[in-house]
Amino acid sequence: MSDLNARGRAALTFAFIGASTALLWSPAASAQGYALSSGTGSYSSIVAGGTALGLVGQDDAAAALSAPFAFPLFGVTIASGTSLYASSNGTLAIGSSYSDYSNGSLPGGYAGVPLLAPFWDDLLVPTTTDVYAALVGSGSSAELVVEWASVRYYTGASDTFSFQVRISADGVVRYAYGPRNVLEGWGGATVGLEDPVSFVGSQTTCTPSCLPSDVPQGTVLTFTPQATPQNPDLVVTALGTVPSTLNAGDSVFLDFEVVNQGSGSAGATRVALMVGLSSPPSDFEMASASVPALTAGNAYSGTLSFSVPAIPGTYFAALVVDPSGAVSETSESNNTYSLGQVSIVGGGSAITITTSSLPGGTLGVPYDSQLQQVGGSSPSWNVISGSLPPGLSLSTGGRITGSPTTEGQYFFVVEASEAGLTPDGAELSINVVNGGTGTITVQPTTLPAATVGAPYSASVSASGGVAPYAFQIISGRPDWLSLDSQGNLSGTPDAAGQHQLTVSVFDAEFTDSIAILTLDVVTAGPLDLVASIPAGVAQRYYDQRVVQGGRPPYQVTVVDGSFPNDLAINAEGYLRGTPSSSGSWQVTVQISDSAGATAAGQVNLRVTELRELSITFSELGVNLRSDVNVELTAEGGVAPYTWSIVQGALQSGLTLVPEGRLMGRVEEASTATVTFSVRDSDGTTATREVQVVARGYRGGGGTTGGGSSRGGCACLRPRDEPWLSVLMAAGLLVLWRRRRGFGSNAA
Repeated sequence: MSDLNARGRAALTFAFIGASTALLWSPAASAQGYALSSGTGSYSSIVAGGTALGLVGQDDAAAALSAPFAFPLFGVTIASGTSLYASSNGTLAIGSSYSDYSNGSLPGGYAGVPLLAPFWDDLLVPTTTDVYAALVGSGSSAELVVEWASVRYYTGASDTFSFQVRISADGVVRYAYGPRNVLEGWGGATVGLEDPVSFVGSQTTCTPSCLPSDVPQGTVLTFTPQATPQNPDLVVTALGTVPSTLNAGDSVFLDFEVVNQGSGSAGATRVALMVGLSSPPSDFEMASASVPALTAGNAYSGTLSFSVPAIPGTYFAALVVDPSGAVSETSESNNTYSLGQVSIVGGGSAITITTSSLPGGTLGVPYDSQLQQVGGSSPSWNVISGSLPPGLSLSTGGRITGSPTTEGQYFFVVEASEAGLTPDGAELSINVVNGGTGTITVQPTTLPAATVGAPYSASVSASGGVAPYAFQIISGRPDWLSLDSQGNLSGTPDAAGQHQLTVSVFDAEFTDSIAILTLDVVTAGPLDLVASIPAGVAQRYYDQRVVQGGRPPYQVTVVDGSFPNDLAINAEGYLRGTPSSSGSWQVTVQISDSAGATAAGQVNLRVTELRELSITFSELGVNLRSDVNVELTAEGGVAPYTWSIVQGALQSGLTLVPEGRLMGRVEEASTATVTFSVRDSDGTTATREVQVVARGYRGGGGTTGGGSSRGGCACLRPRDEPWLSVLMAAGLLVLWRRRRGFGSNAA
């Protein structure tokens, strides 16, 4: 690493700080990546010769400066004179002001423009110092240097920390770390950089919980641009229309065109006509046609021809290019072309099972897979030959759940039947392995209960992927609880309640996974039964705590009555199982804990019939120029739900997350009419036309009308909300840290 002090320093003129050129950020989809390396070098402060940017005593503020020379960033040339914004919170935004204090993992698309984060945290510029800028060196050796001089954490009193961003004309970005006097706790920072469009980013392993000690004085982090990838990008378009009503047995011809809009060549693939009960459809492939290899910029036109199968019903239809994902593309978000809804009539009454394969299982890891069919409304599913892996079961609704207990490959035949319809069968298999590489899973998902006022300790572990693993809590963490990177939980609870912890785990290859963990905190009181428990739903899994207090584990004996079907109270005090029918049960139980305490009482369980699935709102209101995080609501059916838009489009800047969350930011007052579709875990769908209204800020929360925004705010980042699996599905992973007052364990 070259000595950063070896280059000359020149003070900036006021013209450099004055009027600047705005940047409209619209880079190519395949943005340039960066390689991160760490070294050392002498810290050369620019305070004496640099220009103060006017952030003295500022909190959550930003000051503008202009790029003194052109430089490449994420594959795009940043022109000389482009606006740059240094914030009091340790970030440098390219092209638009950004001063948010809520740091997260990169990439996350926080600012909507490129973001450099030498030490992004909830910082404050004291009244005795400032943020400075200077042009150091000249010609090919020139560097733009921005220095945060002796800044401190927001809640700190006398701690200080200095660091710099150094940008070279060749696009190399360096972060240099200087003197510090760290006396108090810091909140945990993000160190890295990101592109907002293609979600390319690079960050240190301590992000988003870095402390000054993670970057000692003299540390120099270098981000070196890598070659821009040359990837294809396939887009399919229908050149004709599909009639809204099709008769079974009809011959249909549909012309299509596939264009390679990327910068690289695509191998041979195919186009498929998919139909299903939700949008985008994936249940049943009605027809397909081959597509030859395409070089960048070239197109291919073809025709799909098929005979309409006898699967009466109304379905969503779409063309999908490369449905098996064989081509490595810049983006697969444009691989689907919606054809709207089609109705198939005639041709008899039959059920067709569309599931042709099932995901594998892992010993001891919860398994959950829904079988799919077309035809019929609510068929009954059964295994008619062979057997499922031990530990798994098939519900009458077609859902395979449980935790495999025996390794091996298991073959079986399932049948879907419904009164008045011709049933269908399918031969399937599930391969159960003993951990190893593959999907990373976290266990246990239900943590041992904690007791108010008593020291608590527990641990979680991971399987799959490549060990070792690193854990962190990204939302839902109560103030008293901490989780170290090895998966050890500790703390002393200060209040009773239930916590849903969203935990992220990374393996040695930086593959990540998200898990939702449940932690109950009970009062330090006598052993007893919970006063009342929620009702269950017939033929749906039930899981509720019924024993509290005392010292688990518990022993439970039924004295009078019985629970339905396979329901039972386990040693942790939870009533779990799947009731087969509705009704009411009164069961008298005797309980004892590990300390020898005993108690007795009655458990009253009510099980209701499954209600019709419906969307509960007809209008959503969002505030202009505010971060939006609105939870969509449905009732009935079987949770969890999956959401989509089947007609219309949201305002620019808003995105629907499949788990049911509307997110983003709207800059102009407008009303969008969209049709939302919600699908439950049994495959049932419901739709409703909704007005999404963007209006001026009124104070309070970020949403009006239907939906909900928890905690009274509309936040772009997940404030204690378990929505990360949604974001991953959309290619967005945001790891968020709550502001103010969290110590070094904040996640």
